[in-house]
Amino acid sequence: VVIDSSVSMKDEARALSAAVSGAIEAARTSCPSDLRVAYLGIEGTFKDTKFDRSIREHLTAGGKVADSALRGRKLGTLKGGGAQEDCARAIEDVALHFDWRKDAARAVFILGDESLEGGNTDGKQDQEDIEAANRSIRVAREAGVKVHTYYGTSSVKESTKKLITAEYARVATETGGRAFTAEDSLRGFEELLKSVICGSRPSAPQRAPQSPPPSPAAAKPFVCGADFVNGK
Repeated sequence: VVIDSSVSMKDEARALSAAVSGAIEAARTSCPSDLRVAYLGIEGTFKDTKFDRSIREHLTAGGKVADSALRGRKLGTLKGGGAQEDCARAIEDVALHFDWRKDAARAVFILGDESLEGGNTDGKQDQEDIEAANRSIRVAREAGVKVHTYYGTSSVKESTKKLITAEYARVATETGGRAFTAEDSLRGFEELLKSVICGSRPSAPQRAPQSPPPSPAAAKPFVCGADFVNGK
């Protein structure tokens, strides 16, 4: 579970932290699974929540991943809270470098309230955001990761909000995940998280239909065909 760690997402971080235990218990009944969850902030954390470690701290701990290998930009390198809002790059870094368990179904649930490439530093949804979304989709698909997205409340103008909402939804849809918005959280984050957990499980493999055994009448033409091939 990855969250934009700028101040505007503090309420979501607290609500998620409060709801997650109940959601996991509910999911055990609806869709049992051997679940492991990590809660990571983008270039920051939130006190008194489960988001007490950043992506960078988690991935580079113990030298597992070189800092230079990460696409996410460091805190302070973009104006405002831009680096903390690098949602598309966060998807790439977690998809590629998280310590996924062997043969486990892989999923990222990412929450933000700004555009996907460094936030709305210019108040727009532009080509850079679209290209960043394209990269995150490609990387996630190649890594076999479903991405579930949550676009929170935002102060941008309505036309821009619609464009950003569509990009969050596109990232989810094109990686096999589900897209949520702040309106979905009105039912409570516990229900939303349960949906994410159950939606992350792999589908049961479909068995190929079994052909009925051939009848004696059907076997006769097969034998005749073999005779024909042998020149008889």
